[in-house]
Amino acid sequence: VWANNMIYNIHLLTGKISEPGNSPFSLTGQPSACGTAREVGTFSHRLPADMAVTNPKHRATTEKIWKLPEGTIQEKPGFHAVDQSRKLKDGVLKVYWTQVTNNMQAGPN
Repeated sequence: VWANNMIYNIHLLTGKISEPGNSPFSLTGQPSACGTAREVGTFSHRLPADMAVTNPKHRATTEKIWKLPEGTIQEKPGFHAVDQSRKLKDGVLKVYWTQVTNNMQAGPN
């Protein structure tokens, strides 16, 4: 957090905000965590716009927007990241799609 704050402050102080090639950017702990994970619903327990799969109204809203049949989105969250790796190793998950990172290499032992 302090490193991001420092980078933004330096850009503000030097007038480099929104200048091509000089703009600050978020440095999160995981690649693409801010955009694809938090805002668009790629976590197993979340839906876009900070909605939760456990909330019936949130599921209904998302199904309507995505033009899915009612009841398509399950109320039980899927596997979390560490559990996904375990289930893949154990053969429970048959398909595993990742973008930007390699959980089998970057994840915990």
